[in-house]
Amino acid sequence: MQDTPLPQSLSEVEYALRVRDWNAKTWKEGHLEQLGGDVATTTPPTKIDLTSIESVQHATPDTPPISRDPSFASLPPDAPEQLTPAETDTVFLLAFKDGRRIAFRARDEEERDAWVGAVGDVVDAAEGMVVPAWLVGRLGK
Repeated sequence: MQDTPLPQSLSEVEYALRVRDWNAKTWKEGHLEQLGGDVATTTPPTKIDLTSIESVQHATPDTPPISRDPSFASLPPDAPEQLTPAETDTVFLLAFKDGRRIAFRARDEEERDAWVGAVGDVVDAAEGMVVPAWLVGRLGK
């Protein structure tokens, strides 16, 4: 039988239940267009590790929004580096600690602001959260 770590106290179990509930919560649902995303194939929804996000930002014409890393986005070689001023009204960026960025477009400014708020809340809430070793891999979907 494999040696499985166990919780060391009842308070650790209570904390783990809060972590589990937090992970199971749906913070926001909706549709976004990933700028530079590969929509040529049908794939399951992409999951983004929010603990690796440094910030959530509104796009500006001065912000280079798209990483050319093929694991993040599929861009044609002639894709523009910058967004036009008209495009920035509905676009926001996830900026990662490693310097990469993903740009998303919402249907309107109100929806963009709702997404920025929801993702920002998750990033803030996740900061400092530690999943106990005995719970890793057991959070489920």
